[in-house]
Amino acid sequence: MSRGPKSRLTTFSPATFRSLVTLSLKGAAHLTDKGLGSLVQLAPSLQSLNLSQCPLLTAKGIDTLAIWYGKTLEELYLDDCLAIDVVAMLTALKEFLNLQVLSVAGSPSVGDDFVRHIVALRGSFMKELVFASCCNLTDKTVEAVGSTCSSLVSLDISYICNLTDWTLQHIANGSGSIRHLDLSHNSFSDDAVAAFLEVSGRYLTELSIKDIRKAGPATALSLAKSTRNLVSLDLSDCLHITEDMLGQIVECCTPLRLLQLFGCSQITNRFLDGHSNPNLEVLGAPSTSVARSSSLTKKSPE
Repeated sequence: MSRGPKSRLTTFSPATFRSLVTLSLKGAAHLTDKGLGSLVQLAPSLQSLNLSQCPLLTAKGIDTLAIWYGKTLEELYLDDCLAIDVVAMLTALKEFLNLQVLSVAGSPSVGDDFVRHIVALRGSFMKELVFASCCNLTDKTVEAVGSTCSSLVSLDISYICNLTDWTLQHIANGSGSIRHLDLSHNSFSDDAVAAFLEVSGRYLTELSIKDIRKAGPATALSLAKSTRNLVSLDLSDCLHITEDMLGQIVECCTPLRLLQLFGCSQITNRFLDGHSNPNLEVLGAPSTSVARSSSLTKKSPE
């Protein structure tokens, strides 16, 4: 009988846990506050902890984390932890003196007041904030982030239905350090996205404007003119950006290595075979799927 699984398990000794600095428990559906309390005693050196999609955890579990990791924890991921009332964990968050990354995507209790408290406490130290699908947030949240988080490198405000064009102005006012930005599935206008890119596009290396349905010629022109450092760009479901516009973007953004075009039915092999960047990987365009499917059917079995 194989001893492979047993030998792998023996590597998780108490000494191993004591030296852990990064731990992901994402999707641990049966993890409770009590279980988390027992675990942290085994791993006292954690700097990054992912507790996303742990439905039984509450704010009491975060209180326990604050006791053990107040001086060490730098990254905390709590995406889709629906039982955690984020307002109730504000006191605990004050104790994380070195917190730089906070992700609370999909948390229904996240509102403007919570974000304002967080940035007031840690704003100048935060490097990454993820508020994706936090549908209670408004422009006021982004105003607080833009005016306070001077060291922010990554911001995700995708899938928030209440945001208006003012949000882009607030980001532009304080976006000098932002390199990774996700604006997906919001109702920003073409002109507002374009104006933002003209001010802040030169700083960006990764940008997603997926499913911003109004993005079109003005956005495309600003992408070509003002985002010369982009490495990754997601334009999925941006149906008003034509092949000619994409060609101009790719020609001007020479560092671009990844372009996502899922749902862009307007894109054909004319762009895919004719663009000028030999190092670019294009994902999701209908013709790429057809081409891959055709190449597979042409291969004869060996």
